Amino acid sequence: MINVRSSRSFFCIPLLITVIAMAITAGQAFADYNVTISSATSANGSWSGGAPDIWVPSATGSNVAAAEIESRLNAGTSVVLTTSGSGTENGDITVNDAVTWSALSSTLTCSAYRNVTINANITATGNAARLTLTPSNAGAGGSYSLQNGAVITLSGATPSLTIAGYAYTVINDVNTLQGMGSGRYALGSNIDAAATATWNAGAGFAPVDSFTGTFDGLNHTITGLIINKPSSSAGYVGLFGVASGSDIRNVGLVGGSVTGPGNSNSVGGIVGFSTSSTIINSYCTGSVIGTGSNNMVGGLVGYSFSGAIANSYSTGGLTGDGSVGGLVGMSSNGSTVTNSYSTRGITCGAGGAGNFGGLVGYNFSSTIINSYSTGAVIGNNAVGGLVGMNSNGSTIADSYNTGSVSPGAVGAGEFGGLVGYNFSSTIINSYSTGAV
Repeated sequence: MINVRSSRSFFCIPLLITVIAMAITAGQAFADYNVTISSATSANGSWSGGAPDIWVPSATGSNVAAAEIESRLNAGTSVVLTTSGSGTENGDITVNDAVTWSALSSTLTCSAYRNVTINANITATGNAARLTLTPSNAGAGGSYSLQNGAVITLSGATPSLTIAGYAYTVINDVNTLQGMGSGRYALGSNIDAAATATWNAGAGFAPVDSFTGTFDGLNHTITGLIINKPSSSAGYVGLFGVASGSDIRNVGLVGGSVTGPGNSNSVGGIVGFSTSSTIINSYCTGSVIGTGSNNMVGGLVGYSFSGAIANSYSTGGLTGDGSVGGLVGMSSNGSTVTNSYSTRGITCGAGGAGNFGGLVGYNFSSTIINSYSTGAVIGNNAVGGLVGMNSNGSTIADSYNTGSVSPGAVGAGEFGGLVGYNFSSTIINSYSTGAV
């Protein structure tokens, strides 16, 4: 699993994911101390000795040895780590050492007054193993986050996952991935999607359409996914064809290819058309193709409308016409791209006209912050190393490009190392070193 943050030293803002506050279970009252899971000897707390076995923190700097948690879970005893009350610390739970268990149905519960931060792998292989993460169980502004490339694996036949009080369907095979509707889903392991190359008479995976839920990859990958709809009437093509009001995070789409139809469509690696949705800590490395006029084609997202993309990236090749960007084809209506990048090389299709950018093709009334592109861009009309067209009150700040910019077969238009065409918009503290 590629750690997005460690591969981008340009970014230093940690990922924090806001979640809904939960009430602490009645009858449990513990001091508001931080609890850390590490390889060090357990200190400043004690076990209740019950079932489940509850770690009771008793002083500042409470630490639980990962080995003690594992021994209980593997013996079939569920474990609860809980912080709450009015102590002197935030009441955070931090996982700094890997926790692994294989018992059939043991449950690990991390219920924090504020934050649950996972810096090391959590792995449960039991058929009915369960994991519960509850940040903000009595405090305000708590979050759950996966840091340092940590992966959560729930690879059993019928595992259970609950985050912030919501139950997730855990996916461990490509057929279950294809069966997604709207709801809450998580990847329990890496998914091999190579079989999709022969599905649907060669059309491959059918994009999940009208998705309105939550998808958490738990830092797993989907490898070899094939979507091949060059002449289809389907308008939105990607792992998710349309994501509306959705939350997609912690997933990598590795290899494979996404090919969409021409003319007035949205094509992206992970999402074709994203409206009012959030995409965080995600990436795509497979090829993306969407040729034809009036398309929105992006390595990660085809069209982001009133959406947010953060801590994400895109690599590989991309070919398209219309609004074409290494990360996002078109970003509009208050959308944001932050702490993200693309290294994709971009080539215009036979039509050749549109807006071509190394990061974003067309940035309309939207914002790009702390982001960059490095791939070569070939296109016509508005062509920029970072953004093709930047218009209508858009802002680019603290961003850069190092890739080259050159014309396609038509050879006409506006060309710029950073931005091809800047209209009524602002560029701050940004630069380009690529040849034009």
